[in-house]
Amino acid sequence: MSRFVIYSPLVYSLHVFQNTSQEYKVSSWPSLIRCCDFITEHTLLPNLQRLIVDSCSNTNLVKWTFLLLIPSLIEIRLLTVSETNPPWIPESDASTLLAHVAKLCPSLQTLAILAQPDDDNEDEDDIGLDILPRLSEFTSYEYIANMNCLRDLSIGKYFLETESFVSIGLLPALETLFVHESCKETELAIFHDQLPDFLFPSLRHLTLHLIDSCEIARIWQIDSLVKNLIHVNIEAVPPDSEYRQEEGKYGLIDWLPDLFQNSLDIQHLSAGFKVYGCTEIQTLESSSLSTLLQLPLQHLSLPMIEIVDFGEFCQLFSESCPGLRRLDIPHTEVGFSVLPHITESFMRLEHLSVNISWDVDDIPELSQLGQPQTSLRSLEYSTYEYVDPDEDLTANSTIM
Repeated sequence: MSRFVIYSPLVYSLHVFQNTSQEYKVSSWPSLIRCCDFITEHTLLPNLQRLIVDSCSNTNLVKWTFLLLIPSLIEIRLLTVSETNPPWIPESDASTLLAHVAKLCPSLQTLAILAQPDDDNEDEDDIGLDILPRLSEFTSYEYIANMNCLRDLSIGKYFLETESFVSIGLLPALETLFVHESCKETELAIFHDQLPDFLFPSLRHLTLHLIDSCEIARIWQIDSLVKNLIHVNIEAVPPDSEYRQEEGKYGLIDWLPDLFQNSLDIQHLSAGFKVYGCTEIQTLESSSLSTLLQLPLQHLSLPMIEIVDFGEFCQLFSESCPGLRRLDIPHTEVGFSVLPHITESFMRLEHLSVNISWDVDDIPELSQLGQPQTSLRSLEYSTYEYVDPDEDLTANSTIM
């Protein structure tokens, strides 16, 4: 214990990594509870600023996290390494923890916690929360609404209903919002009334993770949420995996023309699908990207999407987005001879990620290339060799 007292003040960041069982569990909560008075009276890590949990697939993380809450904390992330299997925390447990976070961590700037509606079948043997006194019966978002220093917030789609949305929107310093699909099949609330225009005054970064495309379109109808965005990351659900679809629309590709019309300051945009979560590459024509032509884009990424009329794409975007510095289209195939045309079209382009077709007949003589006039500093290319219909072999390289 004496060594712990000596070294504990030196700990500023605690990162609990994933173990073989993918969870961290205190084996004897009754023993811990008996020591609770001592632990809470003697701060375990008095200078702790960051607490990140990459394990804990159950609510045990809520219980022992409470023991580390102190005023110096500026970051709390309760997430797993796997984005597809995060530790959804029952609303009652999340609100209990957040009540103490709001009280004990007044300088908190970053919070990631995914709450879900309470399960009717709770574990009766789970007594760990006895060490957390219930401060009140408020919901979790009501406690988050009082964290005025919060700048970065990660939540589940479950939070997005009118009352909680307004509460979070009043946070004066909130710059970054990450919304994750709920663990249970729940439909996004419909906002019948126009929400106040003064919500989300500082929000500039928005990530939507595994949200159905029709709900992404519904989110983009909330002007106060999207009007000041400059950085957007959309990781949509593949069309064949969506819970719900609207007639005449099939996936994100069909919804793209309806997006971004009320968020005209976007400079960094990634819209597509998770590379290891999409069943097949989705194809689109440049006409589907018409609303992007009015954006001052500097970075455009379209993962798991193939642009079928790439020549038309270059012509349109070179005129409307002359400041484009990074273009990531790793699943759009272009011939090697097209590369000079790309760099000539986008004179400020510094990074290009593309699927290059290495056809020997398509490679020009060096004497024909001339002296390139380009800002390109990094070329990342992919080549696909299909071994059989069910398997492909991908090689990726980067040329500096």
